[in-house]
Amino acid sequence: MSFQFLFPLAGIIVCLIVSAAAMVLLGTRKFYSPAWTALLLTALAAAVGLFEPHPYNDFISEMSVWCLFAPLTAALPLALTVFAPLPIGWRTLLIFVCAAAAVFGGSIPTVLVFAWPLWLNQLLIVGAWTLCAVSFGVLNYIPTAAAAQTACTAGAVFLLYILGAAPFILGIEGLCLAAAVLPLLFYRLPDGKPLLNTAGAELLGFILSGILALEVAEGGASALLIFLLYPLFEFVFAAGQKLTFLPRYQNLPTDTALAKAVAQGLNLELANQYVVRINILLILFGCFQVYAPNWYSMLIICALATAWQMLRLTNLNVRPLSFGETNRQIMSELKKNATDLKNNLNRIKRKK
Repeated sequence: MSFQFLFPLAGIIVCLIVSAAAMVLLGTRKFYSPAWTALLLTALAAAVGLFEPHPYNDFISEMSVWCLFAPLTAALPLALTVFAPLPIGWRTLLIFVCAAAAVFGGSIPTVLVFAWPLWLNQLLIVGAWTLCAVSFGVLNYIPTAAAAQTACTAGAVFLLYILGAAPFILGIEGLCLAAAVLPLLFYRLPDGKPLLNTAGAELLGFILSGILALEVAEGGASALLIFLLYPLFEFVFAAGQKLTFLPRYQNLPTDTALAKAVAQGLNLELANQYVVRINILLILFGCFQVYAPNWYSMLIICALATAWQMLRLTNLNVRPLSFGETNRQIMSELKKNATDLKNNLNRIKRKK
């Protein structure tokens, strides 16, 4: 059997066992985060992947060992501050600095807009990297939602490798990251507290973004954007409400569509199933996007589908109206408006 067949199989088994064992043995410890295990296993997967004969042959862009490990190295400061009581603004700044160090220090050849110079393209990647990591922290208000999102998106990178649209090493990193966070969906602490805190979820988002940044250099930007539509839409939805400056919309994690649905009575297990289901849809269309004749066709369809699903989430308690009920409601509104208009005209005549 070939190395490219045995290594993914062994990698997913080892990562599942190690991650599950770490959660069981260390989960109750005060200073333990499953994001650390995910970082370690992803780094080991990348290192072992280098033993493949000619590991850089399936890269389109010029790649080196430092380019591959710069994102994982840049994640170390975030890993060390998982339990540090940093304000959200300082933590976001730290994520931005770490992402900039990975992109500029690692000389990752990412080009999104060919008319722009390389440094401006890299700055755009840093901003997207930061946004992605922060959105995972916001999504983590619902326990295991960020882990479910990480597992789905990282697994999608491996699917891109299967389709021939991603290099072997990036596919293996995605597979091992997905396997490392998968036990989070099933393991619960005895006291019921979430095992992954906000900073840990942001670390997972950072690690995943590092893999995606390298895949962007391979020309997979539009498919990857489709994979990330759900967490990005949740962040934009919550941030848009915060920009209204209303007192009830000042906490991003509680203002996501998923958090509102849970507040309306949606079961946590069903909430996480929703995250998985919408990601399966996006992964399916994202894989089609790889072979699409343009970069925007599937992206527009998926954006509309994601927005529609989030709209349904925010209106769980509203029963859809039947066709007859809709007609009656429209006629009632028309009659009311006609009555109001008639009354206003009568008042104007009386004044004259």
